[in-house]
Amino acid sequence: MRNRILELCNLPKLACCIFVYSIVLGSFFVFGASRASATTASDNFNRADGGLGANWTTVAGTVAPPIKGNKINLEDESAGLHSAYWSAVSFTSDQYAQATFPNTPNGTNFGPGIAVRLADSRGYLLWWGNSQNTMSIWRMDSASTWTQIANSSNDLTISTSDVWKFEAVGSNLVGYQNGTIVVKTTDTTYTGGSPGVWLYYPANQLDDWSGGDASFSATLLSTDNNGVKSYTMISAYNGNGTHVLRVLEPTSTVAGVAHSFLYALPVGPESDYTYGNGLETLRGLGAHNTYNVTIIAPSFSSDPWYADHPTDSNYKYESFMASELQPWVAANLATSGNEQHWLLGFSKSGSGPMGGLLLRHPTLFTLGAFWDSAFNISAYNDYAGSSDVNYGTDANFQNNYRLTAALLETYKTPFLTDNRIWISAATSGIFYTATTDFDALLTTKSIQHTMSLTGTARAHNWDSGWVPEALAALRLDSLPVVTAFSIPTTASSLIVDITTFTASDSVSVTGYKLTETSTAPSAGDSGWAVTASTTYTFSSAGSKTLYAWAKNAAGNVSASASSSVTVTLLTIGGTISGLTGTAVLQNNGGDDFSLSANGSFTFPTAVNDGANYAVTVLTLPTGQTCVATNSSGTVASANVTSVSISCSNVVLNIVLAGGGVCGNCLIPPVAPSGGLKISVNQGSNDVIASTTITLLSGQFTKYLGYGQTDADIKRLQVLLNSDPSTQLAYAGPGSPSKETNFFGSLTKKAVIKFQEKYAMDILSPWNLVKGTGIVGRTTLAKINEIVTKSPGR
Repeated sequence: MRNRILELCNLPKLACCIFVYSIVLGSFFVFGASRASATTASDNFNRADGGLGANWTTVAGTVAPPIKGNKINLEDESAGLHSAYWSAVSFTSDQYAQATFPNTPNGTNFGPGIAVRLADSRGYLLWWGNSQNTMSIWRMDSASTWTQIANSSNDLTISTSDVWKFEAVGSNLVGYQNGTIVVKTTDTTYTGGSPGVWLYYPANQLDDWSGGDASFSATLLSTDNNGVKSYTMISAYNGNGTHVLRVLEPTSTVAGVAHSFLYALPVGPESDYTYGNGLETLRGLGAHNTYNVTIIAPSFSSDPWYADHPTDSNYKYESFMASELQPWVAANLATSGNEQHWLLGFSKSGSGPMGGLLLRHPTLFTLGAFWDSAFNISAYNDYAGSSDVNYGTDANFQNNYRLTAALLETYKTPFLTDNRIWISAATSGIFYTATTDFDALLTTKSIQHTMSLTGTARAHNWDSGWVPEALAALRLDSLPVVTAFSIPTTASSLIVDITTFTASDSVSVTGYKLTETSTAPSAGDSGWAVTASTTYTFSSAGSKTLYAWAKNAAGNVSASASSSVTVTLLTIGGTISGLTGTAVLQNNGGDDFSLSANGSFTFPTAVNDGANYAVTVLTLPTGQTCVATNSSGTVASANVTSVSISCSNVVLNIVLAGGGVCGNCLIPPVAPSGGLKISVNQGSNDVIASTTITLLSGQFTKYLGYGQTDADIKRLQVLLNSDPSTQLAYAGPGSPSKETNFFGSLTKKAVIKFQEKYAMDILSPWNLVKGTGIVGRTTLAKINEIVTKSPGR
């Protein structure tokens, strides 16, 4: 947004007269009416008493209005015309003025007034006058000549706090009280000029003035019992007075159906229902709820052919629809901001909008459905008193609106891909031949469309049965279309390539989605992508069907396109030999697979083509070792069967430190000095691993008992721990590899177990049956016997 605010008065108060120039669309709002890019000005007169200042120009032949008490105030003035207009900038011919009148007229001294299109000594004014309860519109033709051209009812309730607005749009002159129209008329005498003020009697006062460019507005008048709202439209292009706009909004939402606007285009002028009432036909069908549409029914002063008259702004119906009504509808009635705008009509409200609106404004109007329409009109006055009023001249009609091959060639591009046009007629219809000929013309230009003909006789009106067909066609055409979708018929991976996925829409495709169900997703669901996916990952193998969807900005979701694939995954396996027990294999560190027999094997979990594999032996069979070969690689479009697992028995050779070998024998609990060297062999050769361990050696010579600390106690604990039946502990202090020099309760208990195990040699000589826990003479003798005993015996 860029606003330029200029302080134009060299005055002491900041809030003096401020000129605001805005170039931002919709930046100025008065009484709820949206405004286009506009020049605006305002003055609150909060400054020293005196003249209005340099931004104002006094109307020729009148007296300059003075400021007194921070408002325009004539209390010290003689009766006479005091009028001025804002001259700091230029305004369009469509303009408004707005102010408050802070003083009630005294007797017959009515006024003041606000003015538009003031220039020199002419213009229009809204005047508080003729009575204290009346507002009137006057045309000033000179400083001394003015004529009343409209008067309000004489029963207005008027307050000094009311905000008054006077607007000139096209030929329309409209006065508002607090946003409500109280007086209106038409006049085409003056254009141009500027907004201003108009005062006459000493009691006249005026404050908080503003003015600026005006444009189309629609003011709510009423809502009937069926929910139809009526608005008063003031248009620069749909003139000859104000006209009624009727609107019917949906009252219940429809799941999965995006909100759109449906223009029920009248065939005749305002209040002429010779051919039926389009909005009422649609309301009776419940179309506003079934299709989630807000129905828009404009009206016109003459037969609308939806074209612009070349010279008369009262009949610029194309500009009214495209430049005024459609933007107003989008700005004031939208719920999502992405609505499509559909055109629905027949006869002249079919052929006229086809050429004047849909073809020429494809970004404003999305779709059109036209039944039994005058596509064959060949001259501007083919329908004298009707078509000629709107087209104005034959040159205008031929060059801009006649539905010829040349015109279609000019505007065809947005209609070559997506179907945005539905045309129809009955074989007995007035324009049956015109419709079939137009169908052929559209086809020669490759313009996508649907023609639907019926042999059923139908009257040429809104209620002859064609509207439901047109609505269904509009709904179908409002959806995006998945134009192509395919996947391979077979796959050896859960990740399947998408061969083709394309979609189109009359506006734009905004989302793509793939599902494994035929149930249509919602536009608000998660998982939509802004571009079409190139792969899809299934959760399991088998016969699969994939559904492709598209959505558009309006929130409509397409019908699905589907394609099927059979996913067969690949397996990892091979052979195992030499197995005498049970081995557990793994692939890639998981998928544990237990084998107890030699021969072929296959892992239970299949894998994708292109996956890496690495087979290892997690658990060896008892007494065996196993070696894997060809055990890793990448799956390449076929099952893997080349993994080889070879198992063989383990040979344990114990080599005495002092020489000699005990093959396939047990490790003795203790050994003579020097320890043991242990080698693990596969078969009779090939040492796999070897280590040398130092075991106990030497005699015990000391008596040992509870509470002592001695190096022999640690040797004693090692000896006791070598036998599971006398082990001190399985974990913690005193357990294997954690022996200590302290003789505590654990050592005492282990000694008792040792004594009772060898009771014949240790306890019997003393006639004892229970161990004492004291390492004495007979206990030492047994310990030394074990220590000195030769290994392997």
